[in-house]
Amino acid sequence: MTRRPQPPLPTTHRSKPRPRARRRGSALWLALALSFAVADTGCKRESGKTRVHRPGRAAVSLPEPLPIPDTPDAGIHLAAPGAFFSDLARFVPLEPGRVVAGILREQTAANLADTIAPHIDTTAAWDGMRLQTGSAAEEILHLPVAAAGVDQVASALANLETRGDFGARVLPPKAPGAQSRLAYLDPQNASLTIADSLRGLATGPSLTQAAKADLWARLDGNFARGFSGDFPFASVEVAGTQLKDLTVTAYFGPGGPLDTQLSPGALTGLLAAPGLAVGATARWSEHRTWVKQTIGQLKRQVDKAGFAAQMVLGKLVNQASTVLRSWNGKVFVGIGPKGHLAFGFGSDDPDKSKRALLATLNTAIGNLSMLRMFAKNVPQIGLRKQGSAHLLTIIGIKNAVGPQLAPLLDERGRLRIAFASNPQVGAVYGLIGADAGNAIAGFGGALTPNAKAEQHLVAAQIAVDAAALAPLRQQPQQFDPGPLFALAPSQPPIYLIVQQFGDRYDLRLREQP
Repeated sequence: MTRRPQPPLPTTHRSKPRPRARRRGSALWLALALSFAVADTGCKRESGKTRVHRPGRAAVSLPEPLPIPDTPDAGIHLAAPGAFFSDLARFVPLEPGRVVAGILREQTAANLADTIAPHIDTTAAWDGMRLQTGSAAEEILHLPVAAAGVDQVASALANLETRGDFGARVLPPKAPGAQSRLAYLDPQNASLTIADSLRGLATGPSLTQAAKADLWARLDGNFARGFSGDFPFASVEVAGTQLKDLTVTAYFGPGGPLDTQLSPGALTGLLAAPGLAVGATARWSEHRTWVKQTIGQLKRQVDKAGFAAQMVLGKLVNQASTVLRSWNGKVFVGIGPKGHLAFGFGSDDPDKSKRALLATLNTAIGNLSMLRMFAKNVPQIGLRKQGSAHLLTIIGIKNAVGPQLAPLLDERGRLRIAFASNPQVGAVYGLIGADAGNAIAGFGGALTPNAKAEQHLVAAQIAVDAAALAPLRQQPQQFDPGPLFALAPSQPPIYLIVQQFGDRYDLRLREQP
């Protein structure tokens, strides 16, 4: 296809180079925690210059490119940015069509950014990098331009001040007082590079050599601490082929691992339960201390209550203590099936823990029956076996539950809790909701152990879109869990697995746990 003639370039103005302000890193690198270009440049290096050959035109000489380190301050490469942002928008509130304009608005005035944005190719690779050049820093963005949009981008840049002798342009700043950046449109290779210097512009086509995967990013800890002084890692690197095949590696800083109070070992097998919309699991490293303190408090309260209370509550406290001691610190919480809250507690012997729990509940039910002889408004509790599970029904609790948890009650205002044990998964698990007794069989019927669960520091699953997760983004003081209980799977799940190694954390996103 014959390309229309290029708009004529205005006469080059040999203005003195402007002193470059030393930036702590523009918002480019926060935006680039998402994105950026590469294509075959068709370039040959001669005498410290890069000569770009164009049919029918004299070769254009570019300055010597800057050296590209293996570990830049910040960098990103997306082989298929359009597909990446579309996948990301399934899980976070993002409009893929506005990403390009948002990135370009960090480089130049909004009207120019919005003019160029529709012509950036989202099917070819994007690259961005921040390089240290002596005492200064260079931020480079290299984007592909759609073949049909090259002339439109050239026209948008045509009346801007030129810099150098190869057609570079001085972009208007994004805001009054902001530093102006430089841009270079390469029509033959259909690419746009934005940088701080002429050498930076010449470096744009070479940025891809630092990429170690189709989807790659790196953030240096020292640079990140310029934005956030308490950034805890030495560096963070991302590598993968797509969002559902991604590994984020966070290398420990001088302070070592984070103080998370978590230890390896999760109930990852529960994340595969049918009907689960979202779920997460981990192991609390301080559980033994908490269990000891809780049992001690219960016994002290009974002792203070006198002999009669000891006769009634002593057995219950002893049984409850057995249940608490059987917990190994692993916990699971989730939403689903629709209208239900799912939970799980780890145990080295789940069947034994369930028997201890049943004994505790039976004693509690007997004590409440006795208490109803002397007091009003005491809830009624029923417990019955349902298949391999048990169903606990609490009547007369509606006023105590409150409006936020009311969606979990049935039409008669009863709270129903079904629970079962699974030695393969290593947990006593259950559902809270109106139809918990019937739903528990399907929920637990397909559970299988995860061979690597003992290595998982955190495991999570999401099978709903970004709009459904909106309640989770509410401010804590405004948080209303009610809408969450209505969540149901709406798309194939994506799993997040975190593991801790000697010098790092690995966070993996996968289609299977």
